[in-house]
Amino acid sequence: MLSVLATEPIFGGRKIAMSQPKTALLGVGLMGRPMALNLARGSVPLTVWNRSAVKCAGLENQGITVANSAPEAIADAEVVISMVADGAITQTLVDDCRTALRADAVWIDIPIKHSNSA
Repeated sequence: MLSVLATEPIFGGRKIAMSQPKTALLGVGLMGRPMALNLARGSVPLTVWNRSAVKCAGLENQGITVANSAPEAIADAEVVISMVADGAITQTLVDDCRTALRADAVWIDIPIKHSNSA
């Protein structure tokens, strides 16, 4: 279960410690950048990557790691979130990242445009 807001959930009347999963966000455009900032505010360990590196400007100042490539971004991630323009780009990311993806990682794709190719 991914919990961004609850840092000390209560179960059976007791607080239990939860760690935030290492997360990678691929695509920090109009939707991805605010999501990255919200995740960072929620103390989620976050690495981001974008095809246009300029869109990552300033994120390091928010405690976010900026990767040089998508495979580098997802290498240690338990959760991968992709938010890119279309299904063809998503498929390219999946193909490029296949060998870097952890076997137990969860990949969440949030499509920007609907496409039959995703």
